[in-house]
Amino acid sequence: MLGLVAGKIAGEYKKPTIILRRQEKELVGSLRSIPEVNIIENLEKCSKLLIKFGGHPQAAGISLKAENLKKFYEKMSSLVEAELAKKEIVVNLDIDIEMNVKDINWELMADLKKMEPFGVGNPEPVFLVRNMLIKDLKIVGNGQKHWKLSLQDEAGSPKIFDAIGFSLVKKFPNLKKNDKIDIVFNLLEDEWNGNHKIQLKLIDIKLSV
Repeated sequence: MLGLVAGKIAGEYKKPTIILRRQEKELVGSLRSIPEVNIIENLEKCSKLLIKFGGHPQAAGISLKAENLKKFYEKMSSLVEAELAKKEIVVNLDIDIEMNVKDINWELMADLKKMEPFGVGNPEPVFLVRNMLIKDLKIVGNGQKHWKLSLQDEAGSPKIFDAIGFSLVKKFPNLKKNDKIDIVFNLLEDEWNGNHKIQLKLIDIKLSV
């Protein structure tokens, strides 16, 4: 279970992740990594702080004393950050279908509902739509990290979609009104004060050619 949770977080945030569980006399945990970071090599450099560890470059298990947790976290974080600073992280997106914005409707949402629950072995569908016009945008959330966009297709359809891009401000700091973008996204049903609407959860963005 710890490994599944660590893998999901590592996949979402594209960073090595460890999930720990406290036992009677020690902490045990599972690590999952990304292709750019060999976690076994980094664990070897932290071995004096661990009771034991094992695994392979992308997945490992560890145990350690609770009093060593802070030192382990600080050293492991420093090693990973130093390694990532030298490398460019390449994210491969598995897109299920390229679609027209007119195909985003409640009938499609009902079909997606039948496919739930999404998770390991049944990933959430990923869509691509090209040439969406940014009608409005703002930065939201604690830390000013998330984009909230209002999007319209280039043909000028009256339908406007809300889109949320979690933690995408740092990656795309220069977005502006009237930019045309290609978007990769999941679909969400958003409910607020009894109103239901379809929202796009952005995974990636690219300025349209």
